[in-house]
Amino acid sequence: MIQALPANTGKIYVGLVGLNKGTLAQCIAILAVPTVNTIPAYSATLSYAPGGLNVVDFYIDSDQANDGVLVAFVAG
Repeated sequence: MIQALPANTGKIYVGLVGLNKGTLAQCIAILAVPTVNTIPAYSATLSYAPGGLNVVDFYIDSDQANDGVLVAFVAG
């Protein structure tokens, strides 16, 4: 799971190698700017292929230099 930080002021882009936030090439999710009522998150699961996702295959970019994310990864 990838979750935007509550203090972010811009969008977060989640993607694969070659991620380009300008053209959205290799972009698989865009996390909106957090609001008082919502903190955007993205989650990916492959229940039929345990170990099928590797955290190093995901790339993250942001609109603002100081914005960030929390990443939770369960290996099993």
